[in-house]
Amino acid sequence: MRRAGEGSGPLAPDDSWIRKREVPLPDGVYDPEHPPDIPPPPSGELHPAGNGTYSSDQPSFKVHVERDGTAHIEDKPDVGDVHFAGIGIAGRAAFDDWAMRQAGIDPYAAAKKQWLDKTRDERARIGMASRKEDLARAPEFMKRNVRYAWSKTQTDPAARKQALFELWDECAETGDDDLVAAGTAARTYLVGFIRAHLPQGAPGAFTPDDLTALNARKRSHATFQPY
Repeated sequence: MRRAGEGSGPLAPDDSWIRKREVPLPDGVYDPEHPPDIPPPPSGELHPAGNGTYSSDQPSFKVHVERDGTAHIEDKPDVGDVHFAGIGIAGRAAFDDWAMRQAGIDPYAAAKKQWLDKTRDERARIGMASRKEDLARAPEFMKRNVRYAWSKTQTDPAARKQALFELWDECAETGDDDLVAAGTAARTYLVGFIRAHLPQGAPGAFTPDDLTALNARKRSHATFQPY
């Protein structure tokens, strides 16, 4: 669990503007502290694609929408599906589109913007719902991280304690209610794990000197005191 704006992963989706296919939500739309009071009506453009994602098939492009509401736009081939029909040629052969792209012009920029505008509120809701779901799973994510750190530091007690401390120190303490609750839940799991597997006074446990040194370089407001 990282603080808002730090690191990456399921709780920190990357929102950067497009040039080539990745189009997230603009500032002010994805705001978990002030969500719209009334859910927007379905746009009719987004179709479930499994695992919380959505898809949209447009005449000139197709879109994949991530769980966080980010849209990935992929152009369809400009020249394709061409086959002979009698003495002519049938199929889709958009030579003008191809020529425009060769000149650095997106012939469907207006259509893409219209699609993004039409689905913006709906994608914002998708992102907020996904974020809330991920934050509720904070203890599960912490459990995975703890297991990984534990397995990688079996022969180095000092590195093990450092890794566990860093997991604690990365948990959010400020932000909206859901984020703070997630940070608290993740820390609760971690402290319980430490008490169960490195109880006070046991070999490899945190000593008073360890805790003093670690707390001297913490970024958190709270004090790391697992015992």
